[in-house]
Amino acid sequence: MEQEKLGASEEQLRACESLIGVKLPDALRAFLKRWNGGQLKRMRQDQVERAGFFVTSILSAEDEPGFGIANIYQLIKGADEMVFGESAEDLVPFADNGFGNYYFFLAADPDGRVFQDDPESQAPLRERIHVVSQTVRAFLEAIDAVFDGDPF
Repeated sequence: MEQEKLGASEEQLRACESLIGVKLPDALRAFLKRWNGGQLKRMRQDQVERAGFFVTSILSAEDEPGFGIANIYQLIKGADEMVFGESAEDLVPFADNGFGNYYFFLAADPDGRVFQDDPESQAPLRERIHVVSQTVRAFLEAIDAVFDGDPF
């Protein structure tokens, strides 16, 4: 029997926000309260085309090594500081596509655009991102829609 996926508690969401120093977008908070991230079902080609992007997981609110928003935020920030002597602290990762590409929102505009990075580039993070969605809400609604409300 498949176990029901539990959402993040308000306490977990606040702890995550405290660790990254940023309030999560309202749409992401609602998504995490419902499911708390995780590995999505595999997207078919028609779903990728409908969504306009390929995503394999939504990072969780838990401080989970390799899978939590706060953990990945610190890893990416540290790598950019170490390699380039600077970090893009205002870019907060919240999803990935399983190929080393993360999806980010801007800390100063958490309900705004979603960016994806290009890990093949040898440039600092800020120079290797591009917009994939006009809002976090639209990004998450696209995921919800292509999986008919059951993405996990």
